[in-house]
Amino acid sequence: MHDLDEEHYHDIGERIAGGDDAVVWTTVGFDVGSSTTQIVFSRVTLARRDAYYVVADRAVLHESAVILTPYRSPEQIDQKQLARFIDNEYAAAKLKRQDVDTGAIILTGLALSTANARAIADAVADESGRFVAVSAGDILEARLAASGTGVPALSARRKGVIVHIDIGGGTTKLSAWRNGKALGVAAIDVGARLITFDGDGRVVRIEPPAAGIVDDLRLDVKVGATLDPAVAERIAGAMARNVLRYAGVLREPPRGRPLLRTAPLFAEADAPRVDAVIFSGGVSEYVYGRESRTFGDLGLHLGRAIRAEVAALGVKLLPFERGIRATVLGVSQHSMQLSGNTIFVSNPDELPLRNLPVFAAELDLGAGEDDLDARSITRRLDELLAPYVSTGAARAPVLAFKWTGVPTRRRLDAVARGIARALEPRLGSADPCVVIVDGDVAGVLGARLEQAFAGRRGVICVDGVHVHEFDHLDLGAYAPYTRALPVIVKSLLFAGQKPHGHVHAGHHT
Repeated sequence: MHDLDEEHYHDIGERIAGGDDAVVWTTVGFDVGSSTTQIVFSRVTLARRDAYYVVADRAVLHESAVILTPYRSPEQIDQKQLARFIDNEYAAAKLKRQDVDTGAIILTGLALSTANARAIADAVADESGRFVAVSAGDILEARLAASGTGVPALSARRKGVIVHIDIGGGTTKLSAWRNGKALGVAAIDVGARLITFDGDGRVVRIEPPAAGIVDDLRLDVKVGATLDPAVAERIAGAMARNVLRYAGVLREPPRGRPLLRTAPLFAEADAPRVDAVIFSGGVSEYVYGRESRTFGDLGLHLGRAIRAEVAALGVKLLPFERGIRATVLGVSQHSMQLSGNTIFVSNPDELPLRNLPVFAAELDLGAGEDDLDARSITRRLDELLAPYVSTGAARAPVLAFKWTGVPTRRRLDAVARGIARALEPRLGSADPCVVIVDGDVAGVLGARLEQAFAGRRGVICVDGVHVHEFDHLDLGAYAPYTRALPVIVKSLLFAGQKPHGHVHAGHHT
């Protein structure tokens, strides 16, 4: 972390009501996607507003070139080429690894399913800064792309529903927004590189989702055969219409084989009318007419087909000038939160901690002194944690819940004892008890938890952090001067892993 100069500090104080301290981070975001890879370095300033740290200022320090993701084979990313690219961009940014405070590498689309994706992500993260996290997964990418596009703020200024559509090489991410709030998040198997071909127009690869579309259209497309431009347009047209169907823009059911990778964007009975759309991702460069070159895939055909369909439907197309960089901007500028109001850390030497799975529990705490007891809390947590623990999570869960009622000593003691009894048999001998509480009680609850465990294990209790089921956390060391705790909220879903239960469509800061 870098000290905040006095002039900048007072400027932040003027723009953030009640801002009495602030921190500045140099961050990095890596986006390793199906077709392209890029890096963005940013400076992010966070200032305290009441109980929370909020982003007060962000500035891009350096944007890398956008390169084609290097592959050794269709199943493996070329780690050496990727490492050379990263080294060159750190040099171009005039930054050293130790200059980077935080950030994330996100793998998306087809790159996520390669055999060495996780190993490469971990290696890049370990070598790229002091607190760089590994992130992957459709829902997280949808949120980050929306943040990088600025859709939450845009929807707060406009009436109606805006749908953000991020189309990459292997997948399309969807999010719907109204009044600055996310209505839903989803992902589908549509992307520019589901069919690739060489310079002579011969098909090199057909991914399974594209093969399904080809079969549904009863077309004859085979590896090694020349792809007729008219056939490419038909395939792209079918893809474009399905994108708009799944996005709720074209109000009719999707056609052909299901393409959903997640829960739908809207429940059918609750689907609102879409007033405007905005695009990002590599294909958006074709949607907005900024790119006309081809890269051996369906990008040009798909982008033009989507533009024509949107125009025919009469839906407002909102401009966005930096389409291909939306996700990486989101990764570099929105990857970290700070908890710092009433945190409790019994042993700072246990930090940092990485890849802690979040368990979001709905606890009925009532409101009065006699509404709860330790046994009822333990029974409820045992019920909730039973299916979660049976999935064989590698790390002990972080318990997240909302505090309700008055934080009297008796109620705090009851909750602390109930949590301790439920978590004790589920924690390893060296695992601390980590709790995130939505309510201004983390400090006093953490102290009660330490007593409930009788010093047998460390306790970390934080507030002011927004999490959802299936998230993972990285907890950093105390931030100097503020005693704040840096937290990265992320998803970790690599090839071969599937989330249990249903997917929540919440939004991260």
